[in-house]
Amino acid sequence: MNIEAQMETRLAELNFDFNDFTMERFVAHIQQLKNREIHFVGWQMPPGMYGAWISDAEEPREFVFFDKTLPPLQKIHTQLHELAHIISDHPTKRLSRIEMEDILRRARREPDILQEVLLRAPDTAQCEDEAETLAALIQKQVIRCQRLQQLTVIVSSDTDVAEQFKALGLI
Repeated sequence: MNIEAQMETRLAELNFDFNDFTMERFVAHIQQLKNREIHFVGWQMPPGMYGAWISDAEEPREFVFFDKTLPPLQKIHTQLHELAHIISDHPTKRLSRIEMEDILRRARREPDILQEVLLRAPDTAQCEDEAETLAALIQKQVIRCQRLQQLTVIVSSDTDVAEQFKALGLI
């Protein structure tokens, strides 16, 4: 079975009603399925890097970082791409709170550190192809259900997470 067919199956298995799509509803659905919180954080990403996903090693939380300078449609696509990794149970870095704080502090001075830290599984190319394909299929489904305007509404980080990052001097 090719990647598109595999991702179509994965999308169907989500059992999500795209007739009622909003990014917030979709994220809430994924959170419930995965039994994990998902937080979105606009960040100054290194050149050529649009998004990143890091798992909390201590709590059931996922952090999706996206380049805050991207145009809105590209931000949405980046968020869907990173969600596709989560949906697909792809491997990612699992960091403790202390490790996360250290890396994010360093990333403010050395943005390239994120590229070093966020190396995924050895089969990165396949994971990226799957995530990109699933994100595109989600977008097609949203368009089919005439919810295109919802692909312009960016999911922002939870205010508590934003406050934690601000307190650390990270945003």
